[in-house]
Amino acid sequence: CSLICKRGGGVCQLNDELSPFCMCPDGFVDRDCGTRKPVITPNIIAGMIIGFSALVVVVVLLSVFYYLRWKSQKRDRQYNDEASSATLKSNPGSSRDLDGKLSSKLSDKI
Repeated sequence: CSLICKRGGGVCQLNDELSPFCMCPDGFVDRDCGTRKPVITPNIIAGMIIGFSALVVVVVLLSVFYYLRWKSQKRDRQYNDEASSATLKSNPGSSRDLDGKLSSKLSDKI
């Protein structure tokens, strides 16, 4: 057998077509045992699950935070709109004065 097996411990053999190949030790693959077999251990799986779970929690918390902020701002806008409408209804002359002052200032500039 002319094939040199890497990683020490691989044994060169001939297949049915008389081509050399290596019988690789555990954890190595390829024709000459030169490639390490990917190993997924329970620790790696647990780490991936914990990382993904943390990501989901962060996304949910950010979504809740932005929803509550949006709802609060919407409520404040409605309150301010209602307050300004009530002011205009209770004192309609003030809006005309304000409009008159604004229009006179604009006409002076033009």
